[in-house]
Amino acid sequence: MNRYFKRWKAIRLLENDEYILERQNLSSEQLNHLEKVQKELEQKFDDEPEGIIADQRYSFIEKNLQNVYKKKKGFHLTISDKIDRIVTNRFLAIPIFMAVMAVVYYLSLNLVGTPATDFVNDVIVGEWLQGGMTSFFESVHASEPVISLVVDGIIGGLGAPFGFLPQMVMMFLCLSFLEDCGYMSRIAFIMDRIFRKLGLSGKSFISFMISTGCGIPGIMAARTIENEKERRMTMIVTTSMPCSAKLPIIAMIAGAISGVSASWQIAWATYMFGIVAIIISALVLRHTRWFAGETAPFIMELPSYHWPKVMNVLRQTWERCLHFIKKAGTILFACCVVTWFLSTYGITSQGLQMVDIQDSLLAKIGSSIAFLFAPLGWGNWQAAAASLSGFVAKEQIVSTMGVLVNVADDTGEVPELWSAIMVMFPNFLAAFSFLVFNLLDAPCLAAVSTLFKEMNSSKWSWMALGWQMFFAWSMALIVYQLGSLLFYGTF
Repeated sequence: MNRYFKRWKAIRLLENDEYILERQNLSSEQLNHLEKVQKELEQKFDDEPEGIIADQRYSFIEKNLQNVYKKKKGFHLTISDKIDRIVTNRFLAIPIFMAVMAVVYYLSLNLVGTPATDFVNDVIVGEWLQGGMTSFFESVHASEPVISLVVDGIIGGLGAPFGFLPQMVMMFLCLSFLEDCGYMSRIAFIMDRIFRKLGLSGKSFISFMISTGCGIPGIMAARTIENEKERRMTMIVTTSMPCSAKLPIIAMIAGAISGVSASWQIAWATYMFGIVAIIISALVLRHTRWFAGETAPFIMELPSYHWPKVMNVLRQTWERCLHFIKKAGTILFACCVVTWFLSTYGITSQGLQMVDIQDSLLAKIGSSIAFLFAPLGWGNWQAAAASLSGFVAKEQIVSTMGVLVNVADDTGEVPELWSAIMVMFPNFLAAFSFLVFNLLDAPCLAAVSTLFKEMNSSKWSWMALGWQMFFAWSMALIVYQLGSLLFYGTF
């Protein structure tokens, strides 16, 4: 019995079991020998010791099973095995994943989502709600501030993010389908080999996938990661994934840059950019003394492919959309009122009163911080103020721009959203830089609160926020300045 116990302890030492290592009191010579054996195993099997031992266990089980059962004649690979030979192939897996996400964005932003979004923006919000409410208030001789608050502030502000709800529904349907059929678990398995070199693992990618719905559960999902350094790094970088709150921003800027017919390519490129940004961020953090060290092993059983249950897909889609609707009905509603007030009123010699938007409180606030974003290509107060509002809720960026567009409209008619917003930027690079910054910077207040709670350390939480802001600013700077050199031949 003692012989088997020693063998068990030796295996646990090879797997770097911290509990066993602490209680063995190994000498430096023994630790060096252990490290030497581990490196020899890694070179021989081209894998981590944890993965090698797990693979050997399954091989042992399979070998013993051969003595107790026989395969039927004509045995062949299952459909799942055949699919996995392609979608988990070392060379084809990543291109296939990119192609799948391209199809998802094409369906969401062009083929299905855009016609519905156009109808919501132009007809429901523009003609029915804003036009109808304007006519009603004028018929009852309502005051100008009341008309402006309801039509421009509330309906215009909430109408902008709500207009993208059809695209969000289609996106959530596609992602729920991929998750329920078993494909997303394969992506976690595929990405594990890449992330392991960055100090992360497939468990981190699970947090990233959850963050496509909302960053809050994505941060909380990092609880399953045993390694403290890996868990903290995952929480720092996971909110860089495009979540549901960022989808309206992506759709808005993509449409402003390229128009309806090409918006899905920009959106898809942004999603891929989010993953690349996470890799770059993790790569930089990996080489700091705070995150150096071994990565925890990642072993998971892949479920067989199957057709998703319709109710499961619809329920997941509804829950994600309901989260957005609740936020729009509470936080965004209050933000729209505040944004309208700041963009409508200003301090003059006669005191606080309604003024032109360029003299408003919002213009003064935006102008005071605009210089920070000038190197990124959008050093005007409108874009700066919109970006600032995103720290309350990312959807608020679209709402703020919706309010600014409506208030700035001298004709009383709702302008085309994309063309009106593009006026805020000198060129498409500046607009894309704006998008990059607001995808990668610190998340909304709710996610920040969750980050502080999960980190359980004010020091680490503030460091995480500082890194997110610095990284977002740096990436946007590189995108704009390098793009200017490539496209315009100047910085």
